[in-house]
Amino acid sequence: MHLNNNFIYSLDEIVKLQRLEHLRSIKMYGNPIEQINGYRMYSLGILMGLNVELRKMDSVMITRKESDAVYVWNARLNSGNSQRLKKLDVEKPNKPPKEEEEEGLDA
Repeated sequence: MHLNNNFIYSLDEIVKLQRLEHLRSIKMYGNPIEQINGYRMYSLGILMGLNVELRKMDSVMITRKESDAVYVWNARLNSGNSQRLKKLDVEKPNKPPKEEEEEGLDA
C-alpha cells in the first residue's frame, strides 16, 4: 500500500489501517508523521498489533529485532499506558497544496 505524501500527521490515521488484515507492505514516507521521534516503532506497533503479515515499511524489511520490540511495545500499550500516544501528533503539520497549486503541476 502506498500512502506516501498524503499529509498523514496523526497516529489516529495509522490506527485506521489496523483493519487491513492482510497488509504485507506499506509506504508512508513523505508524510508529516515522520517528524515524530520513533514514528516507525509507533506505526509498527499500531499496524502489527492485529496484522502479523506485515513484512515491510517504507521499503525497508522489518527486522526480527524490530518485531520483538513491537511485541514488547504492544504489551506495554495494552497494560494501560496508551495516554501518551494521544500526544504524539505533529505540532504544526504541513498543509496540503491548494487546488490551484495542484493544477499548476499538471501543466
